[in-house]
Amino acid sequence: MQDTGEDVPARRESEPVWIAAYTDWLQRAQTGDHSRVVVEIEQRQGQVSVPPHIQALWNYAKSIALFVGRRGEEALVTVEEIIASGRMADDDALVALGLAAQARLLNRTGSPLKALYSYGQAESLLRRNIDQVEESRTWPGALVELFACALDLDSRERADHLLSLCRRFPEERLLAVERLAIAHNTAEVRLWDALRSARVPPFQVDTEVLEEAVDAAGEAHRLADKIGIVVAQADPLLWQGIWQSWSGDAAYGVTLLDPILDKGDPHLHTMRLTGAASRLHALRRAGLTDRLHRVVERESSLAVDAARNRSPAGIAYLWERAVTEHPELEEPGSQLGHLLRLWEQRDRERVDFAHDLLELRITHDEIESQRQELDDLARRDPLTGVLNRRGLDPLLRASARLPVGETAALLVIDFDRLKALNDSRGHVTGDEYLQKVAHALTSESRHEDVVARIGGDEFVVLAYLSPNATEQPHAIGERIRSRVAEYTDGMVSVSVGVATRTQPVNPREWTTAADRAMYESKRGGGDRVHAVTLPEPNEAQASASG
Repeated sequence: MQDTGEDVPARRESEPVWIAAYTDWLQRAQTGDHSRVVVEIEQRQGQVSVPPHIQALWNYAKSIALFVGRRGEEALVTVEEIIASGRMADDDALVALGLAAQARLLNRTGSPLKALYSYGQAESLLRRNIDQVEESRTWPGALVELFACALDLDSRERADHLLSLCRRFPEERLLAVERLAIAHNTAEVRLWDALRSARVPPFQVDTEVLEEAVDAAGEAHRLADKIGIVVAQADPLLWQGIWQSWSGDAAYGVTLLDPILDKGDPHLHTMRLTGAASRLHALRRAGLTDRLHRVVERESSLAVDAARNRSPAGIAYLWERAVTEHPELEEPGSQLGHLLRLWEQRDRERVDFAHDLLELRITHDEIESQRQELDDLARRDPLTGVLNRRGLDPLLRASARLPVGETAALLVIDFDRLKALNDSRGHVTGDEYLQKVAHALTSESRHEDVVARIGGDEFVVLAYLSPNATEQPHAIGERIRSRVAEYTDGMVSVSVGVATRTQPVNPREWTTAADRAMYESKRGGGDRVHAVTLPEPNEAQASASG
């Protein structure tokens, strides 16, 4: 068949090309070209088949473009696709990347509790894979997103821990955009330190630490400029405006902050409250009272966000608003000011309490996950991976109770002359053939059927038959017998006993009937199928009384 034009890019492109496309989309998504970026990503995804980790990166860039374009619901759907692709690829790092991105979007769209839960799931995956992180090619991106998410959720302790993990990776292991994110978020951590170091009166910001934050932000901006990505949070004008507001020329700080804060850039989510608090502080320092009150009136919705935020920046903003409206709060001995400071401390304790609850939830989820894994292991045969008797029994009992008119067949499959095979070729070879037979049974069974190994060389298949089924139980047994021979190159034959029930039956009687049918096959020389149908209960009772 002649190749089509669409196939050419799939053959010629490689990972560096895909990464370059991702970087380009991420840059343009943040500089006003977000609608076109979404279209290009969707077109490319339809033309080129790429590995799951590349697909996840592309979807991540798409989610950023959608969010910048104020299409939050679509952005959430896109990060759910990241999570789904990670689960399909059995890659916990991709799942964690999607969950962390989901948490940030939920937090930014007014669902902080849901955001905490998504973050907790992502962190649980990190804990489970902590020993493999440094060897993975997909965990760096997930860690960077978790780091940014921890900042969004006001989790400083987690942010510090994740930053230390990010710094384990050599620079060549990180994409340029990941190095930029680490540099920028490190600057934000230092800014956090400056706000956390508040003394009485509140938010007398530590200017030395703030200066370190400004320097770190400048380094992030230089890196962003080097790779051609504009990141609003790393804009040096914003950081310089904050610096000037607290410790430099207050009027100049206002001049720097005004155009940044008033344009409503969605990337300012985590920095907006800091910038707004800084502008209020600068207006008070500069004595621009009329302007100060106009800004306070205009920012009523921002005050609501600050009250929900619980971060140092949120508390700082509320304090600056409070002292704007009630200057006496800053006076020595102010009882209301003292109460506000107590409120600040209580609020920090509330944040710590919320994080403690999250830790407990993460621990609970991990214990539940481990319990489920152990329970699954206890129900499976370690050699073949199919169910064992413990896993089969509850399913067998449920099938035995199926109502009249619903048909189920129990097939007992036993090796012919396995002992001779073990004696001639050894038990290792015998185990290999047991695995091959298990594979044959699972391959030939439907999704709703059950396969189990209940003894040394004895297997069971529990098959459900619909009223309009074309294949009868005996034919199922013949198909299984034939496939076992094919899968083992004729080295293994099996005897199959089939017992079919069409109404409720005692599980033990059902199993006994299937066993007897299997032994009937063996008495006939093996490598054959014998099928029976369980008698009606009244017939069985009549036989017993006779």
